[in-house]
Amino acid sequence: MSVRIKTEDFRAVAGTALSGSLADVGSPTSAQARTVLAFNGCDKEVVLSWDNGVTSGFLLPALGAFSVDCASNKDENDTTPFLPVGSQFKASHNGEAPTEGNLSITVVT
Repeated sequence: MSVRIKTEDFRAVAGTALSGSLADVGSPTSAQARTVLAFNGCDKEVVLSWDNGVTSGFLLPALGAFSVDCASNKDENDTTPFLPVGSQFKASHNGEAPTEGNLSITVVT
């Protein structure tokens, strides 16, 4: 059995482009996401949403990162959860706008 890893196009936004309101980061997902990796390379903390801005989701400190394995646990119906197709990442600054750096997101399908 071979391991096959596929990623979607890299998503990024300059920290200086972030405002206090959630805005799109790249395009919506084109496949179910198994793993999401995010790195805040900005000099200030940012807020990341991965459910089309319904919730603020994650607060990432300056130079902070996180990795979420969306498919690590089965749900109550014994099916493997994924981040659904069409999920839109959104981001904003958290009160103080970054002056340098980028927020980057990688999606593994």
